[in-house]
Amino acid sequence: MSSGSDASQSILLTPRQMAAADQAAIDAGARGVDLMEAAGKAVAETVTRQWPVGTVCVLCGPGNNGGDGFVAARYLRERGWTVRVGLLGGLDSLTPDAAHHARLWGSRVDPLDVTLVNDVDVSSMHFSVPACRDPSKEWLSRFSRRFKKARFRFALLTFPVA
Repeated sequence: MSSGSDASQSILLTPRQMAAADQAAIDAGARGVDLMEAAGKAVAETVTRQWPVGTVCVLCGPGNNGGDGFVAARYLRERGWTVRVGLLGGLDSLTPDAAHHARLWGSRVDPLDVTLVNDVDVSSMHFSVPACRDPSKEWLSRFSRRFKKARFRFALLTFPVA
C-alpha cells in the first residue's frame, strides 16, 4: 500500500492467496527477508500515520508473521515509539527469516504474556497459522479476554486462519 492509499482502496487476500503471492514473488527472485521487511515497514507506517507517538506492544509468533512484527517494532522504535516485544516460544523456535529480523531488532524480547499489553497505546499481533491452531495454546483465549478490557486505541492483527 502506498502512503497515499487508505484501507478502503486496499485488497484483502485470504491466507492461501497471500501465501501464493509470497511464493510468486520468491519464485521471481524476491527474498523472504525482503518481503518481511516490506510488510513490517507497512505496519509501522500505518501506525505512525494513524496515532501519535506512544507505547506499542508487538506480539510475535515464531513464524514469518512474527518476523513482520520484529520489523514493525524496529521501525516504530526508530520513529520514537516505546516498544515492547513479546514472543510465543523462544528465539530458537523462529523461522530463519524471522530470526534474521529478531537479530536486527536487537533489543529485549519478553515471553508472551497478557501483562505485556498493560498500559499501551497500540498493540500489534503477528501470528502464523500453526500458532493459532495449537489447542494447547490457552494464551489465545487469555489474550482475547485481556484485549476486551485493555485501554489501548488500536490492535493490528496479522493472524491468518485457513
